[in-house]
Amino acid sequence: MIDYKKFKIEVLDPISPTFCVSKWHQADFWLETGMTSSCHLPSPHKIDLFEAERNVQTLHNTKEKLHQKQLMLQGDKPDGCSNCWQVEELDSDAISERIGSSYNMQEYQNDFTKLDLSEDHIPAKVTVAFESYCNFTCSYCDASQSSSWATDLKINGPYKRILGDSRNTYQRLGTSNRLSPEQYQFVSDKFTEYVITNLSEIKFIRCLGGEPLISNVFWKFLNSLIEYDCSNIVLSIVTNLSDVTRINKFLSKYQHKFKRIAINASIETIGKRGEFLRTGFKWEKFQDNLYHLLDKDVDLNIIATYPGIAVDGMVEFLNWYNQYRDRISLDLYRLRFPNFQAIQVLPTELKKIYLIQIEEWIDQNREYFNTAIFNVGLENIVTILKDECTIYDNVGIETLQQSAKEYYKQYADRHKHNIRNTFSEPLANWILN
Repeated sequence: MIDYKKFKIEVLDPISPTFCVSKWHQADFWLETGMTSSCHLPSPHKIDLFEAERNVQTLHNTKEKLHQKQLMLQGDKPDGCSNCWQVEELDSDAISERIGSSYNMQEYQNDFTKLDLSEDHIPAKVTVAFESYCNFTCSYCDASQSSSWATDLKINGPYKRILGDSRNTYQRLGTSNRLSPEQYQFVSDKFTEYVITNLSEIKFIRCLGGEPLISNVFWKFLNSLIEYDCSNIVLSIVTNLSDVTRINKFLSKYQHKFKRIAINASIETIGKRGEFLRTGFKWEKFQDNLYHLLDKDVDLNIIATYPGIAVDGMVEFLNWYNQYRDRISLDLYRLRFPNFQAIQVLPTELKKIYLIQIEEWIDQNREYFNTAIFNVGLENIVTILKDECTIYDNVGIETLQQSAKEYYKQYADRHKHNIRNTFSEPLANWILN
């Protein structure tokens, strides 16, 4: 088994008790909004377009990231990384995402003491969301990331009685913070330039959407990239796996241009629960398309992002995944936003039910799993289920719980879902009563 505690004590702590390698070696970009971060948990911030024109490396090494790096090197805690600090404060022995992701980064650099505050540092891993075109309306997504969500809000109007969400996730169309067409073109071109400039150092590129396979910008980017030597790069896409024809086209065109191709299927629960959480998702079709990929020479992975209600079917999902564990990897993440959908917001009685179920499953299956992201993700979900918090994201839990119940009832009504026929009786009773 991986000894994360030993890694933390011997590798990270001598540099700083708050050090996280992701701040250096992971660069995430949202091109439509011109934003960046170094992890999926902190809120992204704006790229300075003038700085990017001066030095394309500042597309990743923004002044804000350099400040966050400085804080970490001196042992301080950047506010945006509060998800990790929360886990570590709840349990001093817990392995937060920063520890697990830093452990994985050893694949790209062994000596972390050489990481400094240079604005020219090149990350090993790049993640990019090109645009928001998507054919699903997933329950924890929003109009800024899904064109289907934007269409729903335009037709049916904003959600009502949602309190405590500072982002007003379901009261807006997600267009207010988007770049102008000219700025978007500038950022897209700069991003392509950035990747090509650093092609020899970048080891991993992950492409998101929306649904990337229906994005023309995604295809244009790849066509520009393969004019150069990409043989050292693993190319990864995150897809809802709804269109096997597009996946076949993608593989036939790019499979032999890169070191490896990784296909990440987004799903966190199965059957009717999956079809509720991801409106547009068809469980049987998903299974057929996943099976179709098993005989392809690609790295297959499932990315599971957990809002509170998805924990209701977590054990069933993990038991389903067991049949693929030798052929498909699994990454588990906790949802942070929208805040009222987070695991922390679940009532204590439900947390206790799920905690018993998951801990029993871990005891029975621990020997089969030994990957950093899986172990860290699952253990962190357990840690959160043990926390009887009264405030989350600076909002009272009762307010967020009421918002969650209002939201799921309206979401179910809009998309013709039946809550009682989908979830366990305790969860359905909590939402509906």
